[in-house]
Amino acid sequence: VLVGLIVFLGVGLRSSIIVILAIPFSLFIGIGFVHVTGYALQQISIAGLVIVLGILVDNAIVVTENVSRFIRLGYDPREAAIKGTGQIAWAITSATATTVFAFIPIMMMQDKSGDFIRSMPVTVVYALTASLFVALTFTPYLTSVAMRKDGRGNISWMQKRLEYFIKNHYKRFLGFCLSHGALVVGVAVLALLISIAVFVFFVGVSFFPKAEKPQFFINV
Repeated sequence: VLVGLIVFLGVGLRSSIIVILAIPFSLFIGIGFVHVTGYALQQISIAGLVIVLGILVDNAIVVTENVSRFIRLGYDPREAAIKGTGQIAWAITSATATTVFAFIPIMMMQDKSGDFIRSMPVTVVYALTASLFVALTFTPYLTSVAMRKDGRGNISWMQKRLEYFIKNHYKRFLGFCLSHGALVVGVAVLALLISIAVFVFFVGVSFFPKAEKPQFFINV
């Protein structure tokens, strides 16, 4: 409900309905593969569903908005679905792949800790892959059917404000970053090194951190 509400504020009613429909389809497909591969639906795998919930809507949002843009440009809905999806297919595929690859090392953890937590990254990988499939097939079809052919009512008031910000502020910032690539990469690498140093020296690493509750157990 919270994800759907935020999406509704950002992209409008019709687009938000299409995006929200992608959530259960992706989750059901992901849970199906979780079952087929021998994992159960328990607290760790449900934690994976919670993690992926806010991520899997990204693909649907991008596809829906790009198809809507082609419709507003005057394309036939079917042609808009094909062109709008084809234009960004590799972009959302690579974006999904980077997130999937981030969870693969967790899937490869050995010993008891790996056995304990493995169902979480497996669930995330399945659900994300399913969201990509839904975004490239089901979402563009629904968008071509549901969106108004004249383009009216496809843009919410918040989206208009976002587009104003993008065209007048973010565009200049993005242009600066693209023209100073070495500086941007250097700052990003420096920020990464600083964050790693802070994490190692001040935060620490623990698979199961101590709860530090004032209690003890007596087994009789």
